[in-house]
Amino acid sequence: MFRTRKELIAYLAGFLDGEGSFGIYPNNNGYMAKISAGQVDLRPLELLQQTFGGSITKDKKAYSSRFSSALLNGWQLVGSKACKALVELRPYLLMKGEQADCLISFQEIIESRRHKLNLTNQERAITDEEYLQMSVLYTRCKRLNHEHGSAATTKREGSDESQASDSLDCTDGKGAEVAEMTTRPIRVIK
Repeated sequence: MFRTRKELIAYLAGFLDGEGSFGIYPNNNGYMAKISAGQVDLRPLELLQQTFGGSITKDKKAYSSRFSSALLNGWQLVGSKACKALVELRPYLLMKGEQADCLISFQEIIESRRHKLNLTNQERAITDEEYLQMSVLYTRCKRLNHEHGSAATTKREGSDESQASDSLDCTDGKGAEVAEMTTRPIRVIK
């Protein structure tokens, strides 16, 4: 199907530009970088999984009225694996390149703390400066997804306003979004 890995990565980048969602999401340990995609046809998701890993959930009810009777499959990749995939995909991303940059930088901050040897858990915790950097990346990605759209954006019932899902999708570091994240504790994800 693809003659070279470069062709495969370019195809997957195009698929994720259109069908993917890139964001920083809450989990039990704080926050994590995550890329995901939903699709009725399982083949592109299987190709993503074969290429980068991750997990596939099959046959979820679709939320879009366009696919009300169809079943939607999903693929996701989180943390350092998501960052590694994004580094390879980045040269080919046209629509979501800036969101990818946010996730890569966010994960690099986490990784820089994780690999410090001979440190206590307290010494391994993120610094105030790193916390601020992560807050800026979080809010930047959130604004980009709001401005450029994200697969996770839904429309409020009875309203013309779009509302992002509960994901913490990465602004320029100004405004209420930074304050929103800085009131929530971030723990390094291991």
